Amino acid sequence: MKRRIFSLSIAAMILLVGCSNMEEKKDYLVSVKEDFSEEELEEFNIAEEDIKHKFSFMDMYLISLSESQVKKLEAHEKVNYVEKDQEVSTPEPGNDEK
Repeated sequence: MKRRIFSLSIAAMILLVGCSNMEEKKDYLVSVKEDFSEEELEEFNIAEEDIKHKFSFMDMYLISLSESQVKKLEAHEKVNYVEKDQEVSTPEPGNDEK
């Protein structure tokens, strides 16, 4: 019984330590001066499945990123800006909301 409790305690600690290093990812628009190379994506630890969309009409990606990845990207010379992806709307015609 003591051995089982000890084993469960160790397993719980491993799970907690493993999860503490994981950062929550959110979707961001990343405007770039030119496309990222595969090496640069690896440098930023951006997996292929994290790239949600590469816009063809402008130099921009939609990428799922952690806060630490956002900070690294914002400092990169190829990046114009990084902005959290969010829903926007325009006012209805005739509606003068300010």
